[in-house]
Amino acid sequence: MTLVTTFFLPLAQAIAKGRGIPDLPLAVVPHPYDTLPDAELLQIADRILPSVVEAVCQVKAKPAVRG
Repeated sequence: MTLVTTFFLPLAQAIAKGRGIPDLPLAVVPHPYDTLPDAELLQIADRILPSVVEAVCQVKAKPAVRG
């Protein structure tokens, strides 16, 4: 799970794909978020929290790399 702002979403997707994890879960928040009022930040957190919890609770086994 990676938290990313809308501005950096294409970059995050490209990096994830380049590193072999194109299905990396991304929680997307508005850019910039540091200027938003606290009430709006709480609404955003409430909106993305279920997907964050789901992503970090999933266990995906990857084959061991031997070499």
